[in-house]
Formats: sequence, structure tokens, C-alpha cells
Amino acid sequence: MHRLITIRASHFCEKARWALDAAGVKYVEESHFPLLNRAFTVPKGGVTTPLLVCPDGKVLKDSNDIVRYADAHLTAPSKLIPQEWEGDIAKWMDKANQIGIHSRRVVYFHLFKYMDSSVYETLSDGVGTLEKVVGWSLLPLIKFAIKKGLRVDERGHNISKEKLDKLLDEVDGQLEGKQYIVGNGFSAADLAVASLLAPIIFPPFYGAHLPDFRESPPQVKALVEQYRARPSGKHCMAMFSQLRKSKL
Repeated sequence: MHRLITIRASHFCEKARWALDAAGVKYVEESHFPLLNRAFTVPKGGVTTPLLVCPDGKVLKDSNDIVRYADAHLTAPSKLIPQEWEGDIAKWMDKANQIGIHSRRVVYFHLFKYMDSSVYETLSDGVGTLEKVVGWSLLPLIKFAIKKGLRVDERGHNISKEKLDKLLDEVDGQLEGKQYIVGNGFSAADLAVASLLAPIIFPPFYGAHLPDFRESPPQVKALVEQYRARPSGKHCMAMFSQLRKSKL
């Protein structure tokens, strides 16, 4: 059985989960708190999550590699990376990673500033009982590490929001008159962009607990509504509603 080591709320981990689910690859998910997850990834030669341990002992330490591994279990016409579109899909997967970096910083900034009371519930999703106790006692340190390590401050937020908007301008342009980002069907490009934009969209059927958008403060609602209104946001909602739902 495959072991998928995650921070369950992480959108990079959602990307890996979605790909494995789409390919029918069976796995057990082991979720951990940020910072504490390194006790489980470092011994396997990794640092961050997701990290996939395969039955043959092979370890995949990057979400793009996990998507490609999942795709190897699929055949046409269900492949996530069809050969004829491989180059274009790779380009958009890399661009999606940049979307993920900047959406993460923007979301953490709003989460810490306006919804701090929901941080523990979000980060503890799927974590074992003992680690939940440890995570609660170390929560101030974990939050400090996230803010410091990811530069979650006003300046970092402003820089990331500007970069995120420019990246989504590209996605919006690519989607003009189209249902999918590359080619005529759902691919790893759609999966990656939707997954890595998801925390700022609050889509249905996300594979982890997210705070209740309906109960979020006005500042968070305004942010989510701004991004949901974009073609890229509508695409994210559609991919989760139509395609992620069937895999959960």
C-alpha cells in the first residue's frame, strides 16, 4: 500500500491526492502539523509534503512527480498528461506551482489576521490524537514558523497578491472560449491550477477541512468573491464540482 505523508489542508497535498484518486492508486494518508511533519519526511529523504512512499520503497518528494506517477497508472483517453500535450501541460503545472506559492501566502495572511481561531482546527485535520495534543501545545511556535518561513506579513502578502493576479491573468487568457486549460479535455494542467488556487476559492469537495466560508469575516468573503468571479476562479469551482466530486 502507498503511504502519502501530508499536511492535509495543504493545496499541494490536495493536488497529489486528486491525482492518485483520479488514477485509482490506493494509498493511506498520514497527516501531520506543519513543522512536525518533518519528523516523518526527513527520515525518508524529504523535507516538505506531500511525500509518497511507494510499495517498492521508492519515495516521491514533489507533487509534480506524484502527478506523473499517478498518470503512469492511466491509459488513454483518461491520462492526465497525454503525450501530444505533454510540453504544454508541464509548463502549466510549473506555473500552477507559482500560483500555489502566492495563493498560500495570501491565504495564510488572511487566516492569521481575520480567522486566527480557526487555525488549529484547519491544521489538525486528520492528525493523530497524540500529535493533536502536541500540536496544540506548540501552536504558537508552529504559527511563528509559518509566518517566518513563508514570509507571511503585509509586505509579503502585497507582493504575492500582485504576482498571483498576474499569473491568473495568464490563466484567464488561456481559458478564453475554452473549458480546459490545455487541449480538449481535463488534464494535469486543470488539476494543478484548480488545486493550487483552491484555498483562496473555497471550492466544494476539497479533500480536507477548510474553514466555513459562509461564516468568514467580511474581509475574507470579499477576497474569496473577488477570485471566484475570475474565469480562473470559475474554472476552479467547475473542476472541483464536476470532477473532484466523483473521486471522493
